[in-house]
Amino acid sequence: MFSNIARHFREAFYGITRHFAMAFSSASAVSITLILIGAVMLISANITNITRNIEQNVEIFVKLDNEAEQVNIDYLANEIKNMEGVLAVTYSSKDEELEKFIVSYGQEYAIYRGANNPMHNAFYVKVEKGDTLEDIAQQIKSLQYVDTVKYGGGNTVKMIVTMNAINIGAYVAAAVFSLLAIFLINNTIKITIYGRNREISIMRHVGATNNFIRTPFMIEGIFIGVLGSALPIAIIVFGYNYLYQVMGGHIMTDLLSLAPVMPAVRDISLYLLAIGCAVGLIGSFISVSRYLRFRR
Repeated sequence: MFSNIARHFREAFYGITRHFAMAFSSASAVSITLILIGAVMLISANITNITRNIEQNVEIFVKLDNEAEQVNIDYLANEIKNMEGVLAVTYSSKDEELEKFIVSYGQEYAIYRGANNPMHNAFYVKVEKGDTLEDIAQQIKSLQYVDTVKYGGGNTVKMIVTMNAINIGAYVAAAVFSLLAIFLINNTIKITIYGRNREISIMRHVGATNNFIRTPFMIEGIFIGVLGSALPIAIIVFGYNYLYQVMGGHIMTDLLSLAPVMPAVRDISLYLLAIGCAVGLIGSFISVSRYLRFRR
């Protein structure tokens, strides 16, 4: 068994060296598509990171009616906590709200401390997903003793929904590019197989099974996938690290933070290597299987 495995790997290596031009052509096709897939994955990783930052920083501000007593406030807190999609509810008394206002706008407003405090008790509500902000805000607004509800407006929700849609589009694009890579490597390996028609015929005449003939080609496909993924991985690792350093880790503001270099480049590199091996294996398997099926 081990001798057969070693032979298959040896034949695959010889196949690549004897037909290096075709192997290089296949690897180049894989590289081009993997570069596109890597770019799409980087965009997706950064969109995910930015969306997560927005969701973590955007809160629903709930200003309570001054008529609400402590028992009403406690009841409201439980009601909001039990709403689907609510992550946390933080209570802020009117005195705490005034102190925040003084810190933001100046000590001259300190005269309102005590009985003259015009602020309201409030809740700060965090949600699990940003696209649920509007729905949860409307539910809170309908509760008794709620004076005002603010959550950043519909533009925040639209931005999060748009980013999620772009993210889905990125995954679809990655899948399309993967299929393109399989198509390209399938065609190039098909040409290689036809060029080795005599070799395959001899193997058949001496009694080799289809699986025995197919295996070295499949290993070749994996090798080609690994070779094809080397350049895209290098571009992703060094290119994204350079871009991250140049941009200071964010786009204009900390809220639009780029995905950290690690683990982003590590994960994407592993994905690209896996995709390269997979498309090489699948592409070669399809080509050889079709040839063996039609050439009895």
